[in-house]
Amino acid sequence: MQPKKRPSPRTGAATPTLDKGQSPRRPVGVQALGPVRYEALRRALHQLSITTSRTAQAR
Repeated sequence: MQPKKRPSPRTGAATPTLDKGQSPRRPVGVQALGPVRYEALRRALHQLSITTSRTAQAR
């Protein structure tokens, strides 16, 4: 018996980045953080970006 051929990946095909139920991938340096700390960091960075965008608009 011959082994089955594996389908070759199509070049140029977009691979889905997020599947159902899969959370977004964290940057490599942040993977050591637990999910609670990562969420706190994400919220803090989000608030900082809001604050800086408001400051830039006021100028």
